[in-house]
Amino acid sequence: MKSTLLKFLTLLSFFFLFAPLQNAFALDKHTLALSVVKIHVTEKSFADSEPWNTSTVSGTATGFVISGNRIITNAHVVNNSTFIEVQLNGGSKRYKASRVATSHETDLALITLDDKSFFEKVKPLAFGKLPSLHQKVVVYGYPMGGDALSITEGVISRIEYQDYAHSEISYLAIQVDAAINYGNSGGPAMVDDKVVGVVMQFDDTDDNSGGYMIPVNLIKHFLNDVSDGKVDGIPYLPIETQNLESSALREGYYKLPAGQSGVVVTKVCANKQAEGILQKGDIITHIDGKKIENNSRVFGSDKTRFTFLHYVDMHQMGDVLKLEIVRQGKVKNINLPLNDNTAEVFEFDHDPRYFIYAGYVFVASEKSEGCVTNKEYKKSEEKNKIDSITLSNILPTSHNTGTHSLAPMEIIKVNEQRFKSFKEFYCLVSNEKNPVILLEDSEGMLLAIDRALANKTNNETLEKYQIHNAQSSEIDQWKKESSCKKR
Repeated sequence: MKSTLLKFLTLLSFFFLFAPLQNAFALDKHTLALSVVKIHVTEKSFADSEPWNTSTVSGTATGFVISGNRIITNAHVVNNSTFIEVQLNGGSKRYKASRVATSHETDLALITLDDKSFFEKVKPLAFGKLPSLHQKVVVYGYPMGGDALSITEGVISRIEYQDYAHSEISYLAIQVDAAINYGNSGGPAMVDDKVVGVVMQFDDTDDNSGGYMIPVNLIKHFLNDVSDGKVDGIPYLPIETQNLESSALREGYYKLPAGQSGVVVTKVCANKQAEGILQKGDIITHIDGKKIENNSRVFGSDKTRFTFLHYVDMHQMGDVLKLEIVRQGKVKNINLPLNDNTAEVFEFDHDPRYFIYAGYVFVASEKSEGCVTNKEYKKSEEKNKIDSITLSNILPTSHNTGTHSLAPMEIIKVNEQRFKSFKEFYCLVSNEKNPVILLEDSEGMLLAIDRALANKTNNETLEKYQIHNAQSSEIDQWKKESSCKKR
């Protein structure tokens, strides 16, 4: 798990602060400086505790021009944006911009400008290849508090799977071993005047905090993905695996011969493409012809060593993954269609969904079932559930005394009845005829609401806290359609 500070700092944007670069650049400085732009963003801001209270925040970030009259930056920079402008280095004019595509998984976004003449003034930056360890990179960006482009240098200290703070998913990331300061995200990191990464985040969980950037191969994946005009995302392998570094497990239990290595499948996720193709106990020895070591790493031709999952990430949705497995001592070749997107559910670029009743603030979020086996799925009382409901806040009043400490609380039942969606939850509460509405969480904790008293004082509570919108817009539509079935 990441620290709260990591997630917070990512949303604010960052830039790497390295020792200033002294040598000259092969690419004309003025030309390159115009290709790296300052981005001004105004975005909506919400809090689960006060979902009715929409505020706006403004900030700056960095982007850079690429082919096709596009500018690339971070997804967290433009998330929930209402207004975007772009400014040239040293320029005073701001150009109105709009989003083209967003990959929240990999924290990348494309924007373009209404005024296409802008792109006549700048030269698109080209992409290079994945850099090597200890290689020097040049980083461009706009530190907070200034309009001038900052040009700095750093050294690559690590290239491996890391949590992306924006999406909370792990992908390949490049770490630069250097001090970091607040500033802008989305700036290019370059080697030999070619982009090898995009500045993303930093981690201060240890004494040697360093900066992270999205590597060029993930950037190219994103650009290939959106070339058809839509974002399909990154496929994932819907299984769980265990390394086979233990010789007792590898040779003693699974009877793998010497020289054979891989990872063992410990779980196949229900209702996913791999179900019926892979089985628990399968040992995956090769991925797309590349041998998987017992520590789950694959040795590349360029001496790289990445987890085998990285080679899944490099596929596009709909591709076929070629696996070699050992099943009950026999070698098999498996073709696995990659039709499953990342398991995590994103709540980006959406207004909050909420319902306030008697001072109780209920917020809905999309539910991810995670990886469960078919047996676990069939036994689950939560199967097919699409929304989770959280009691995020309690507005203190005389009629809810004694319950103020219960929030936050995830609700799973209304008067002993389970629900699958936000709409079902709302209908259960609003249509309840019993004197007491009883809400329950997964631990059996109960919240009792006096229905008559709640109905009587609900408007008074809203007025007291100056709340003009007691629910999100879809509830207004449900009411208009009378779509809650009476019980």
